[in-house]
Amino acid sequence: MGTRAPIWDETIAQGAERRCVAVLLPASVPHGSFVAAAIHATTDLTADAGVHLDVRHGHEGPPAPWWTAVLCHGGQWASWIREFDVAATRRVVMTDRVDLHGADDRLGAVAMVDWQWSQAAYLAGALAAHLTSVAGTEAEQGSARLGLLAGPPVPTQRRVASAFAAGAHDGGHTGEISIAYATGFDDAASSTRLARTLITTLGCAVVGHAADSAGEEGCRLAREGAVATIGFLEPMGSHVAVVDSDVRGVVAHLLDALIHDLELPDVFPAGLASGYLDLAVRDPAFDSVLAPHRASAVLM
Repeated sequence: MGTRAPIWDETIAQGAERRCVAVLLPASVPHGSFVAAAIHATTDLTADAGVHLDVRHGHEGPPAPWWTAVLCHGGQWASWIREFDVAATRRVVMTDRVDLHGADDRLGAVAMVDWQWSQAAYLAGALAAHLTSVAGTEAEQGSARLGLLAGPPVPTQRRVASAFAAGAHDGGHTGEISIAYATGFDDAASSTRLARTLITTLGCAVVGHAADSAGEEGCRLAREGAVATIGFLEPMGSHVAVVDSDVRGVVAHLLDALIHDLELPDVFPAGLASGYLDLAVRDPAFDSVLAPHRASAVLM
């Protein structure tokens, strides 16, 4: 597969008679994260002599005049798009969904991605409920506390937490569910502290996470205490299941649409029905456990 070199020089860009698609990423890139998946997507596309990808981390200031389209990875770019009215002069895609501020919001012309991780989180909650229903004494079954280590409490993470709890309750869980929000997706110290609280202080029997590398560190600590864990956007590893979201595939699809000027919906749904999302399980027997909950999951 070909790898496109980023454009950093205005002279080069102006001298080339070709389209230039900017890919704007946050400044920090936690290992194996949502951001890293987008970086990999930029290298997945076959070389196209008519297009450059200008990949930038933590871009500040106005958009470069030679950018013909922009992919902004993450909802944190919403304020930048509004400030510079970026979508008024070029196509813009943002890989998150944020609320519009009225009919005149400058984000109204931006195509967005609805990461429907809450659908897979609902299944994760149902699986967590099942795990507690077959463990412990008869008196404890279904009532052991569940925990979720989420990322910072932005709307997407709150939806994930709410769906995890709903899936657990619908799966027959009768005990407490504790949600802990990390201060950052790569803040290992925060996740370690929160994981210790979930495990040692609160006694959670199953811990899921939705916090990238920070959540992985918390789950590693949980497994040291013999607690079952459910991962998020990471390889299966030692988890019993993982929320498997093909961020790389979605970003590659969006870039292909921008490069070739293909139509995109106002909101691109990346949920269970799209083929870009699922709850992958270690034990195939869990598929039959989750099957009755899938219809409800797609409503999350």
